Amino acid sequence: MMKHTDIKIDLAFITTIYLGYLYLSGRIFIDGAIYKTGNETTNIGFDFTDYVYEGFLINLGIPQYIILAVCIIYFIARLKVNKKEYEISYLLFCEFLNNPSDFNKNNFKGTKNRVLRKYILDSRRKKKVGLFHGFHNDLLISYLLMITLLISLMLFFLRLSDFSVQGQEASLSRVLNSSVYILKDKEKMYQLACGKDKCIYANKIFSNFIALKEDEKKTYILEEIPSFSSKYNTTAFILSSKKSKKTQEIIIQINMHSRKEPLPYKYDVKLTTSTDHHNKKIYSDQPNDFSDKLNSIQFVKEKSIPYFAYFKIPSDESIVSISIQNLPEIYD
Repeated sequence: MMKHTDIKIDLAFITTIYLGYLYLSGRIFIDGAIYKTGNETTNIGFDFTDYVYEGFLINLGIPQYIILAVCIIYFIARLKVNKKEYEISYLLFCEFLNNPSDFNKNNFKGTKNRVLRKYILDSRRKKKVGLFHGFHNDLLISYLLMITLLISLMLFFLRLSDFSVQGQEASLSRVLNSSVYILKDKEKMYQLACGKDKCIYANKIFSNFIALKEDEKKTYILEEIPSFSSKYNTTAFILSSKKSKKTQEIIIQINMHSRKEPLPYKYDVKLTTSTDHHNKKIYSDQPNDFSDKLNSIQFVKEKSIPYFAYFKIPSDESIVSISIQNLPEIYD
């Protein structure tokens, strides 16, 4: 039967393979996340534990049937490897049921040897009779194992490539959704990734990057404004505001949770303003190079993608709220 030491060895082997997989997937994910910044993971303080932790997080979504299939395959493999031990244990159990009296301290050794001799003789007879059949089965099993391993390797490397894409899209989404920023030469920079030593910051269009210690710069928060939507859970912020004597140009960042349109999508966005508490106006968003560029970033897997809207309103009006797709009933 399977010994306690065998179980320990199996657990150690499985744990090593699992940690190696988590490390590799986490490393590829983080490398993908900071790929565009030109930084190395070691320069900002990522180590083995960070890779394993990220690998664990991104693998939480693996379908349960994959884990179950791996466990079943491993169990079958262990049965094949320990087939003789299980068969001998089964024969001893049958012998015990037939002759319980033979299983005392004096007779057990002789009974065990008799069962072993019988098993060896039966095995030899089976090999002589079914040599070609056994060879044919072994050849078929070897081919099946080879095909299974090849398919598994293909799926494994395909999934690893997905981790790189996930890392890139996760970093893009993090910067686009962020409302906390630092100022570098009067430009707003948002946190993209953090290691133990430094954090990488990027602007919204990912044309400028900087690596700094997390507490090296003072942080600011974008001004939040009330937002409404009949379909999404939204949070809106004033990303930028440029005011002149007559007009003010405003770009609004609308964080949309569980967004279902990963590709560029045009929304019906309305901005409500007022000059006082009783006189309100409603504006539709207008074309703008900066907001259009942000909205045109392509995503394949990431769903948490914000939407950016540009408005040009009179300078004496203040923002009341913003709505997406449908106006609130109080303004109908």
